[in-house]
Amino acid sequence: MKATHILITSAVLTLGEVALVEPDGPDAARGGAAWAQDGAQDGDDNGGGSDDGGGAARGGNGGGSDDGPRRMRRQVVPAVTVAPPPVAAAREIVVADLSAEALDRALAEGFSVLREDRLAALGQTLTRLQSPDGLSLEAARDRVRLLPGGEDADLNHYYRPETGEAGQAEACGHENCAEFGLIGWPADGACQVSVPIGMIDTGVNAQHDILASARLEVMRIADPASQAATAVHGTAVSSLLVGGVDSRVPGLLPGAEVVAVDAFTRDAGDERADVATLLVGLDLLVGRGIRVVNLSLAGPGNAVLAGVLDALAKQDRVVIVAAAGNGGAAAPAAWPAAHPGVIAVTAVDARGRAY
Repeated sequence: MKATHILITSAVLTLGEVALVEPDGPDAARGGAAWAQDGAQDGDDNGGGSDDGGGAARGGNGGGSDDGPRRMRRQVVPAVTVAPPPVAAAREIVVADLSAEALDRALAEGFSVLREDRLAALGQTLTRLQSPDGLSLEAARDRVRLLPGGEDADLNHYYRPETGEAGQAEACGHENCAEFGLIGWPADGACQVSVPIGMIDTGVNAQHDILASARLEVMRIADPASQAATAVHGTAVSSLLVGGVDSRVPGLLPGAEVVAVDAFTRDAGDERADVATLLVGLDLLVGRGIRVVNLSLAGPGNAVLAGVLDALAKQDRVVIVAAAGNGGAAAPAAWPAAHPGVIAVTAVDARGRAY
């Protein structure tokens, strides 16, 4: 990363460390006021006039009454450590189809029910439990897994948008779009799609001029009490799919119908969707008869998510396409793209090599 330098009088501030010029001799008693002056203060850069040392300190010829040499003292300032975003919701365990008997046992042990969602299309009931006080999240998960029907219990993991180059979409002109040529995509919009496409993402600005002619439906399912995520990522992904032919960003499938589910919330600068909300959105799309779903998001493996994807793969009900992540070849496998029943999509360079 390129270091950032800010010039403040004679102090150069660098991220992670501060280098200060400190005077010796008589000037020190004045708190360093003289050494902060520019050499041109009393004339020119050659140090003319009665400069108290500023001219010489700046490398001039030392004219005037310079008080002597300066020395450099380097002070190392501890770098500010930014905590990584949370992997999962605090004190939340997600489990599918927990029996009434098992739920009673969990409640007796101090768990409480935060919410239940009936996933009608998926044929499951999703329960969000709050863990007891004093029990770690992993220990709470492991305890629920010991209950009848709780074998797939897991943390309420977070999943985050995978931007890739989506944010660059508006810079691409249709007639000169290198990406279209790289993958051999028909530039005349000849590739037609007869089935609706579902996507789970952040909000979408359906009034954007790029999407003015798009067949686009947006449904928000995220917790209304939470701060909504921005519409930047969802709008970019939508434009890549169904941006108008005559717009600045013609989409790959401008004539297709898209059903977009806004499942994301924002905490400070962290935009995320928990696995429970992600599954509610997936159930909604499957219930609408959507056969193709795009998930430009990624996160950790999750047992409840894996179970739902296993069931969908066996039923051959929907094709799911997900982002492989932006971590590169050495990064851990990103979910849901890592599931064997999901088509994982990665970036390629100008030579077509996978990122």
